[in-house]
Amino acid sequence: MITMEDNFCGKVTTGLVITGFGKAANFIKEYQNEIRKAIKIVPFAGTINIQVQKLPFFPAEKAILVKKDKYGDILLYPAKLNNTYKVWIIKPLKTQHPDDIVEIIAENKLPINKGDELICELE
Repeated sequence: MITMEDNFCGKVTTGLVITGFGKAANFIKEYQNEIRKAIKIVPFAGTINIQVQKLPFFPAEKAILVKKDKYGDILLYPAKLNNTYKVWIIKPLKTQHPDDIVEIIAENKLPINKGDELICELE
């Protein structure tokens, strides 16, 4: 019998970079001031979309809530990509993405391409 826990792993997950909907740049620009206030970075206008087989477990105590009336609230979780890049997992409370997509934001554009396999670790 498959349980809900079977869909989750610990704090580390792997996945492949995929193409998103092409809307993230606009949303990140809309949330830019709120994100800057919450995590002290101005994020690059776009996200990295990772399709994972198992979602990381998102502990509530690590979540940073960013409120925005127009588009809805988001949760941010500190993370590292490939044990190198400081990033944030962004979980919009309203999204069109399926559950197996993890979206990442960073302060700068990262040298990552579609099809790359990434390791994402929650901090």
